[in-house]
Amino acid sequence: TINSVTYAGTLKLSGSGTKIAGGGLVVNGTLNVGSGITLDMSIYALTGILSTITNSGTIKTSSTANPPLTASKTWGGLIEFATSGLSVPAGTYNNLQFDNSSGTNTSVGNLVVNGTLTITGGILDMSANTLTGILATISNGGTIKTSSTANPPLASGETWGGTIEYAVTGGGQSIPAGTFSNLKLDNTSGTNTTVGVLTLNGTLTATNGGR
Repeated sequence: TINSVTYAGTLKLSGSGTKIAGGGLVVNGTLNVGSGITLDMSIYALTGILSTITNSGTIKTSSTANPPLTASKTWGGLIEFATSGLSVPAGTYNNLQFDNSSGTNTSVGNLVVNGTLTITGGILDMSANTLTGILATISNGGTIKTSSTANPPLASGETWGGTIEYAVTGGGQSIPAGTFSNLKLDNTSGTNTTVGVLTLNGTLTATNGGR
């Protein structure tokens, strides 16, 4: 168990296995999570300045704090959201994983994912925020929902499994080039506009009244 204190210098986790937080951790210096290590924050938040993050392992959270991790950081390794009802802070992620098979996790800022995005099931609600990055691999067994009017709200040129849902009922959203399994448009008025070539291999659902 990792003591719930404020770390002004370095918090270094090495060896192997899972290290469980006994309470909220505040790290103002360097966080170093070694290869083969899982830092399980359980229901507690990981906050602080986090001047340097070196993560070669996994940081796992079940915290319903908003946010459960310090926002606007660059996270190496794997960041794992272990249940639903969690807030996903703005940041740059290497690998980002959602374990929930139902329910919703909600982004509270723009997400950049450069490695693997894994959605086991349930919904990742991007709200008005963007989901971009290299996205080397996308494994989507659920739904990615966007209400962003950015152009584009999702990374262009990707292959999206599962369901991609455009949620603004008044339309006005941009749909990037890409390959989609299932594409759902919730607008009952207004227009959503493609900004590239779309390949659809599954189901297209358009709500009556929208374009």
